[in-house]
Amino acid sequence: MNEKLKCLYFSAIIITAASEIYYNEECYRDIRKYGLVRRWKSENSARPLANLNAYIDLTGFTVDVKHFNKGGQDIPKEKVVAVQKLIRYPLLSCLKYDSPQLIEVIQKDFLDRNNANLPLNMSISKEEFLSDPTRFGDSQALDVDNLIFKGKLKDGFFIEAGGYDFEDQSTSLYFELKYNWTGLLVEPHPYYYEKGIHKHRNIASSRVCLANTDYPSLSTYNFETQAVYDEPSPGSMEFQCLPLYSLLLALGNPTVNYMSLDIEGGEFQVLESIPWDKVDIQVMSIESHFLGIRTEGSLDDLIKYLSERGYTHFPNVHKVGDEKQYIYRDKKSMEMKSFKLTNELFVRNDIAAKAGLIL
Repeated sequence: MNEKLKCLYFSAIIITAASEIYYNEECYRDIRKYGLVRRWKSENSARPLANLNAYIDLTGFTVDVKHFNKGGQDIPKEKVVAVQKLIRYPLLSCLKYDSPQLIEVIQKDFLDRNNANLPLNMSISKEEFLSDPTRFGDSQALDVDNLIFKGKLKDGFFIEAGGYDFEDQSTSLYFELKYNWTGLLVEPHPYYYEKGIHKHRNIASSRVCLANTDYPSLSTYNFETQAVYDEPSPGSMEFQCLPLYSLLLALGNPTVNYMSLDIEGGEFQVLESIPWDKVDIQVMSIESHFLGIRTEGSLDDLIKYLSERGYTHFPNVHKVGDEKQYIYRDKKSMEMKSFKLTNELFVRNDIAAKAGLIL
């Protein structure tokens, strides 16, 4: 295990804050839906659930797998039959994001690491990637490095959600390979995640969706859109979702130098779930083209929300390079509308000032 991740991991175990059952709408729903064993609560305030009542499924499904290309040629989708072990803990919804019991469950069942220090196993070499990162990866990391860190920050920490297969279009790989950063990659899609962990990157990873609440939830993940919804839809399954803050606590709540949030909708809601007075997140790239489409909240709403938490929006920094207009049906008016792929950069004011971007 990477020494930095090892230190973060073991420091996260030493959590002494008291906890208790966190009754909320989903907690009550899951109690009714899944039922309870005779003894489900304990007297231990740090571990209030006596029985977590886990569901472990070997689930087979057929999905259309999308492949990104590196040579400018379109690669058609292919149907893949996959069988994955999916773990769900319905009663986790009865624990708040900082529950010591929840953190222990995450460390045990929802975090993977390259503990054997296996060598990097990408489709290209490190040297090939660094020779032209924008060709083999996403340009967001270069945008951030050129504007904010200017090549000076070594051994940093990132969060990338969603991580896809940990290589194609990665927004964190550049920092790892060039400056020895480590971090956390989150990707719920079982097929892509399985490919990702075999890349042997020097990171922690989690095959979950991000919760938009301050407690874990069971939500519907759609394999085609790769997004989380409140209600079941064709091509979807119930997945375990965890609060981003809980995942951070499971790693010792490190300073996050850069976070890339690209989860195909729900970005605003995930950001709203974060207790900003308890985290240290410096720079964020946020996918914005689904704001107000798949979930509530416009870009203006997001800019206002993050401004109130000490972040400055820097528009037009990230160039997607895709001018194609995508069509969707507005849920309220039922009219057909269009959008372009967009990502927005937000920098915490003290970091922006240090980089000379604001006074």
